[in-house]
Amino acid sequence: VVVSTTLIATMSDPSSWTADGGDGHEHYYLRHLQEANNTNAPTSSPTPQPGELWQMIYVGVVLLVMFALLISDKIGADMVMLAALTACMAGQIITVQQGVAGFANVAVLTVMILFVVAAGIQLTGGLDWYMAKLLGRPNSVQGAQLRLMIPIAFISAFLNNTPVVVVMIPIVQKWCRTLSMPVGQLLVPLSFASILGGTCTLIGTSTNLVVYGLLQDTYPGVYDIGLFSLGQYGVPIAFVGMTYILVFAPCT
Repeated sequence: VVVSTTLIATMSDPSSWTADGGDGHEHYYLRHLQEANNTNAPTSSPTPQPGELWQMIYVGVVLLVMFALLISDKIGADMVMLAALTACMAGQIITVQQGVAGFANVAVLTVMILFVVAAGIQLTGGLDWYMAKLLGRPNSVQGAQLRLMIPIAFISAFLNNTPVVVVMIPIVQKWCRTLSMPVGQLLVPLSFASILGGTCTLIGTSTNLVVYGLLQDTYPGVYDIGLFSLGQYGVPIAFVGMTYILVFAPCT
């Protein structure tokens, strides 16, 4: 890529061209290829200082312990993450201001508000009646998957996908018992439909919000992403993903 860019930039300058015909063009390409290779020759990386080496080892150990605790599933993920953050602050890898800056991020606060909204919907049972009407009583697994994924993808586009799945799991389990269908054939489509639906809007998933917040902090006022700006990519991907599930899920 570097060589191609150098050639294009040089070819745009007529003063670097030769008028010798074919031989001139050969010398032109050979000369600029050699210049590009010499310019971009690899250099030796600087040796880390003793303090930097200690920090690298410390962070590596913290990450290994954190992943081991997450895999063991004996301690809550929130406690593990907070402990890892505290360890990095205690080791002066990051400052206290940097450590708590994430809690003041607008995207994180938005996700917290969406969790409150989802909890209110779950406690009031406002979603149960509507989902019972939408889900109905299909005659096949594919029909049940289709009836489940379309409304879940739509809801997940406007609510955070994690609380949507939390709300829907007991509803889907009860629905599966009523229809005498395998739960695994519907819980997996539930999860992926919420993920695919969450990619259609800016507030559909916490990842979109966090990345948008970081983008605004790094390049303020440069990129303006609207609520439905991601839909031109997310909607086609959601349809392709749901079609894939409908076609290949019965084979599993």
